Amino acid sequence: MKYENILFKKEDTTVTITFNRPKVLNAMTTQSWSELHLAILELKKFPQVKVVILRGAGDRAFSAGVDLKARQKILSNADGKTGQAIHECCRALMQSTKIAVGVVQGYCLGGALELLLACDYSLATEDAVFSLPEMKLGLPCVVEAALLVPAVGLAKAKEICYLARNYDAHKAEKMGIVNEVVKKDELERRLSDIIREFSDKDATALAVQKDIIYKWLTTDLETAMQYSTLAANLCHGSPAQTEAVKTFLEKRKRKGVKK
Repeated sequence: MKYENILFKKEDTTVTITFNRPKVLNAMTTQSWSELHLAILELKKFPQVKVVILRGAGDRAFSAGVDLKARQKILSNADGKTGQAIHECCRALMQSTKIAVGVVQGYCLGGALELLLACDYSLATEDAVFSLPEMKLGLPCVVEAALLVPAVGLAKAKEICYLARNYDAHKAEKMGIVNEVVKKDELERRLSDIIREFSDKDATALAVQKDIIYKWLTTDLETAMQYSTLAANLCHGSPAQTEAVKTFLEKRKRKGVKK
């Protein structure tokens, strides 16, 4: 499929989706969000793909969030579709069987931060900047900003939403917004390591685990635990699981052998 505002590239077990509007810090129009949604749905065509990488073109921004012109429409209440488009993207990403890895350089603001929270793993360079600036525009934080509470806790979620501050990469890592921070010249090497770690895992087990975690977020505790037990049955006794156990036991046996 041909896209105008994003790039879609498949390599082996990985797909990279790049927000491709670097002149405006990869700001997202409603069309951009719609294209991203379609791209996430397109991942279903590639059963061999385990990991989807989300990143911005250039090194100045992952994305500055909603495009300024689109934001003016929101302020004038002329565009009610953008919030729904963001929600559809985030929901599709969370419900996808692929592991989503967000890679942040530079700015990650507003809806882009919400999208990052919907990823399964996130990596940022030291120059990354994170913020939900909606309150500066007289707007509340909505949609997937709800993911802040399980990610950073209630107190920090309130701080981020109410005060609309900018946070540097190390602060974001400490709060739980991103998994790890690396130097710029180490980014691609570290990303390759992360991709390899996920790609080494069984695709079914990854998909089931992701589904279980999503249920942890969206249901009560008892229902989540019951669902987890039933979902795990999809992996028990599978060829991949049987082979993994066999390999583990053989390694343990070799380690225990005395010479």
